[in-house]
Amino acid sequence: MRITSSAISLTVADAAASATFLTNHFGFTAEMQAEGFASLSREDAGMNIVFLSQGLPTMPTEQRDQNATGVIVAFVVDDLEGELARLEAEGVEITMPLTVEEWGERAFQVLDPNGVIIQLVDWKGTASTHGVLDPGPFFHGTKAALNPGDLLEAHRPSNFGTRKEANFVYLTSVLETAVWGAELALGEGPGRIYQVEPIGQIENDPNLTDKKIPGNPTKSYRTRQPLRVVGEVREWEGHSPQVLQSMVDQVAKLKQLGIESIND
Repeated sequence: MRITSSAISLTVADAAASATFLTNHFGFTAEMQAEGFASLSREDAGMNIVFLSQGLPTMPTEQRDQNATGVIVAFVVDDLEGELARLEAEGVEITMPLTVEEWGERAFQVLDPNGVIIQLVDWKGTASTHGVLDPGPFFHGTKAALNPGDLLEAHRPSNFGTRKEANFVYLTSVLETAVWGAELALGEGPGRIYQVEPIGQIENDPNLTDKKIPGNPTKSYRTRQPLRVVGEVREWEGHSPQVLQSMVDQVAKLKQLGIESIND
């Protein structure tokens, strides 16, 4: 078999409305269009998208009234944040916010007028780390409510201990380590985990590596430069109340002993 071209055909209530949505907001062009039918193309899409209106007599009887529910049309893009900002400026409702999966996928979703899910996605991971041979993705646990594009900066009160001014911001490529950060951070509200990308050089965190623990088993790092928030990790599991309390007690004991984190 030799495949010469590819297309995905979606049965919807109003083919013209879906075609107009892709044309106006995603740069597709109508190659062929008639009542109840539209075939759209885009040079870099790799396939055509065909919309068929429900009830077309040319369709097999058992398929005429089906709707393309549960189908996700996904486009991998170069500038996910830029596309998100563009669609919001165009008044398109974002039905799933920019979400970061544990395995590094970042995506957000919109719905076309017929309920077809359009998902924009990238797998960029993180920016160059310069000082550490770890490709990421990287995470940061906190109780702060942040948005994609926000910067986490040093020289602010630490999340831990006596809240001295922190000379560094911290990150890890192990989600479990970020979970501890989210759960132990001072402040009100629920713990949150964000995927972040370092803007500058990062180094091993001496609080959990080198000076205190051989190697870097928790893959914990720190940087004097800001971290840019890529998106929030929404699917993660916290520790049991007993395990969390044990760690809280251990941190409190260190505080009583006057042991602070290494901050230089």
